[in-house]
Amino acid sequence: PLLALSLHPEWKMIGTDINEQALHSARTNVEKNGLLPKIDLRLVRSDGRVLIDALKEHDGTLDFCMCNPPFFAAEESAHKAAHYRTCDANPDELVTPGGEAQFVRDMIADSHILQGKVRWYTTMVGHKASVAGAVAQIKGCG
Repeated sequence: PLLALSLHPEWKMIGTDINEQALHSARTNVEKNGLLPKIDLRLVRSDGRVLIDALKEHDGTLDFCMCNPPFFAAEESAHKAAHYRTCDANPDELVTPGGEAQFVRDMIADSHILQGKVRWYTTMVGHKASVAGAVAQIKGCG
Protein backbone atom coordinates (compact mmCIF):
# COMPACT_ATOMS: atom_id res chain seq x y z
CA PRO A 1 0.00 0.00 0.00
CA LEU A 2 2.76 2.50 0.79
CA LEU A 3 4.40 1.97 -2.60
CA ALA A 4 1.06 2.02 -4.41
CA LEU A 5 0.11 5.33 -2.80
CA SER A 6 3.49 6.85 -3.60
CA LEU A 7 2.83 6.04 -7.27
CA HIS A 8 -0.92 6.81 -7.19
CA PRO A 9 -1.61 9.41 -4.47
CA GLU A 10 -5.27 9.69 -5.54
CA TRP A 11 -5.95 6.08 -4.48
CA LYS A 12 -7.51 5.03 -1.19
CA MET A 13 -6.68 1.69 0.40
CA ILE A 14 -8.18 -0.70 2.94
CA GLY A 15 -5.85 -2.85 5.03
CA THR A 16 -7.09 -5.78 7.09
CA ASP A 17 -5.59 -8.15 9.62
CA ILE A 18 -6.79 -10.62 12.25
CA ASN A 19 -4.01 -9.62 14.64
CA GLU A 20 -4.39 -6.40 16.66
CA GLN A 21 -0.61 -6.12 17.16
CA ALA A 22 0.01 -6.37 13.41
CA LEU A 23 -2.68 -3.77 12.77
CA HIS A 24 -1.08 -1.47 15.34
CA SER A 25 2.30 -1.81 13.56
CA ALA A 26 0.62 -1.10 10.24
CA ARG A 27 -1.10 1.97 11.68
CA THR A 28 2.26 3.23 12.98
CA ASN A 29 3.80 2.84 9.49
CA VAL A 30 0.83 4.54 7.86
CA GLU A 31 0.98 7.45 10.32
CA LYS A 32 4.77 7.85 9.89
CA ASN A 33 4.20 8.17 6.15
CA GLY A 34 1.35 10.67 6.55
CA LEU A 35 -1.13 8.34 4.84
CA LEU A 36 -3.75 7.80 7.54
CA PRO A 37 -6.48 9.60 5.53
CA LYS A 38 -5.70 7.32 2.55
CA ILE A 39 -5.55 3.91 4.26
CA ASP A 40 -8.44 2.52 6.31
CA LEU A 41 -7.12 -0.23 8.61
CA ARG A 42 -9.64 -2.82 9.82
CA LEU A 43 -9.50 -5.67 12.29
CA VAL A 44 -11.30 -8.73 10.91
CA ARG A 45 -12.24 -12.03 12.53
CA SER A 46 -10.11 -15.07 11.77
CA ASP A 47 -13.23 -17.24 11.55
CA GLY A 48 -15.11 -14.94 9.19
CA ARG A 49 -15.35 -14.58 5.42
CA VAL A 50 -12.06 -13.50 3.86
CA LEU A 51 -13.38 -10.54 1.86
CA ILE A 52 -17.09 -10.19 2.50
CA ASP A 53 -16.66 -9.45 6.22
CA ALA A 54 -13.89 -6.91 5.54
CA LEU A 55 -15.79 -4.76 3.07
CA LYS A 56 -18.47 -2.25 3.93
CA GLU A 57 -21.35 -1.04 1.77
CA HIS A 58 -19.94 2.51 1.72
CA ASP A 59 -16.61 1.24 0.27
CA GLY A 60 -18.10 1.32 -3.21
CA THR A 61 -16.22 -0.42 -6.02
CA LEU A 62 -12.58 -1.20 -5.29
CA ASP A 63 -9.88 -1.29 -7.96
CA PHE A 64 -7.95 -4.25 -6.62
CA CYS A 65 -7.44 -6.66 -3.74
CA MET A 66 -3.90 -7.69 -2.81
CA CYS A 67 -3.43 -10.58 -0.38
CA ASN A 68 -0.58 -12.33 1.40
CA PRO A 69 -2.29 -15.31 3.05
CA PRO A 70 -0.87 -17.56 5.75
CA PHE A 71 0.92 -20.39 3.92
CA PHE A 72 0.53 -23.30 6.32
CA ALA A 73 -2.32 -25.44 7.66
CA ALA A 74 -0.46 -26.39 10.86
CA GLU A 75 2.20 -24.80 13.04
CA GLU A 76 4.42 -27.87 12.76
CA SER A 77 4.54 -27.42 8.97
CA ALA A 78 5.53 -23.79 9.45
CA HIS A 79 8.27 -24.75 11.92
CA LYS A 80 9.65 -27.40 9.56
CA ALA A 81 9.82 -24.88 6.73
CA ALA A 82 11.17 -22.12 8.97
CA HIS A 83 14.42 -23.94 9.71
CA TYR A 84 15.36 -23.44 6.03
CA ARG A 85 15.03 -19.68 6.32
CA THR A 86 14.79 -16.93 8.88
CA CYS A 87 11.19 -16.21 9.68
CA ASP A 88 10.09 -13.60 12.18
CA ALA A 89 6.30 -13.89 12.10
CA ASN A 90 3.40 -14.47 14.46
CA PRO A 91 1.75 -17.90 14.19
CA ASP A 92 -1.45 -16.33 12.80
CA GLU A 93 0.61 -14.82 9.97
CA LEU A 94 1.84 -18.28 9.00
CA VAL A 95 -0.99 -20.69 9.86
CA THR A 96 -4.67 -20.85 8.94
CA PRO A 97 -7.08 -23.83 8.82
CA GLY A 98 -6.56 -25.51 5.45
CA GLY A 99 -3.44 -23.44 4.74
CA GLU A 100 -3.08 -21.05 1.86
CA ALA A 101 -4.98 -23.35 -0.51
CA GLN A 102 -8.16 -23.06 1.59
CA PHE A 103 -7.61 -19.33 2.20
CA VAL A 104 -7.32 -18.70 -1.54
CA ARG A 105 -10.38 -20.90 -2.24
CA ASP A 106 -12.33 -18.82 0.29
CA MET A 107 -11.10 -15.64 -1.36
CA ILE A 108 -12.21 -16.91 -4.78
CA ALA A 109 -15.63 -17.89 -3.39
CA ASP A 110 -16.03 -14.41 -1.89
CA SER A 111 -14.95 -12.77 -5.15
CA HIS A 112 -17.63 -14.74 -7.01
CA ILE A 113 -20.27 -13.47 -4.57
CA LEU A 114 -18.97 -9.89 -4.69
CA GLN A 115 -18.87 -9.92 -8.52
CA GLY A 116 -17.84 -6.43 -9.70
CA LYS A 117 -17.31 -4.89 -6.23
CA VAL A 118 -13.56 -5.51 -6.71
CA ARG A 119 -12.14 -5.21 -10.22
CA TRP A 120 -8.89 -7.13 -9.82
CA TYR A 121 -7.68 -9.73 -7.32
CA THR A 122 -4.12 -10.84 -6.65
CA THR A 123 -2.64 -13.07 -3.98
CA MET A 124 0.77 -14.40 -3.11
CA VAL A 125 1.00 -18.18 -3.25
CA GLY A 126 3.89 -19.87 -1.45
CA HIS A 127 3.23 -23.47 -2.50
CA LYS A 128 3.12 -24.42 -6.16
CA ALA A 129 0.70 -27.21 -5.25
CA SER A 130 -1.93 -24.59 -4.36
CA VAL A 131 -2.09 -23.12 -7.86
CA ALA A 132 -3.92 -25.88 -9.78
CA GLY A 133 -6.85 -25.97 -7.33
CA ALA A 134 -7.18 -22.20 -7.40
CA VAL A 135 -7.16 -22.07 -11.19
CA ALA A 136 -9.76 -24.85 -11.38
CA GLN A 137 -12.00 -23.00 -8.94
CA ILE A 138 -11.67 -19.74 -10.86
CA LYS A 139 -12.60 -21.53 -14.09
CA GLY A 140 -15.56 -23.12 -12.29
CA CYS A 141 -16.86 -19.66 -11.39
CA GLY A 142 -17.25 -18.86 -15.08
